[in-house]
Amino acid sequence: MDETKKYIEMSLAAISYFGLKPPEPADFIALETRVGSGEFRVMSGLQFWRQLSPNLDPLTMNRQWVKLLRQDQLQEIIIREQGWELHPRDIKTLLHNICLSIENGLLPFDKHGLYSMEQLWLAFVMKEKYKKIWNGEKWIVKEDKP
Repeated sequence: MDETKKYIEMSLAAISYFGLKPPEPADFIALETRVGSGEFRVMSGLQFWRQLSPNLDPLTMNRQWVKLLRQDQLQEIIIREQGWELHPRDIKTLLHNICLSIENGLLPFDKHGLYSMEQLWLAFVMKEKYKKIWNGEKWIVKEDKP
């Protein structure tokens, strides 16, 4: 599971597209250590719930938090979007499409560097579902090449 600052930033910027839903115990959560600090601690959804006081609603709390989607959760978004069944040929098609996206300059993967599968799948989901690319700071509208 990617717990890097880069993936947390990408995930925070994607909240407006995915929405903020209460986490499940098996989810991974990045919780701001102090209000406005910009520093995050990654924990399980179960740990997150244990830290909250019983009357605190995670959707209205002051500290920023985000669900860090796992690779399988991101793949499921695309599979549902396409209306596919989980068949090996669909997985093959998914992998083929993601490779084509990288070859065609899927940002930020057009530059040398270390990237996680979660970063790759999040970028692919954002491009396919919302026509957005990551510019290193935020999700922006993808401009088609002439």
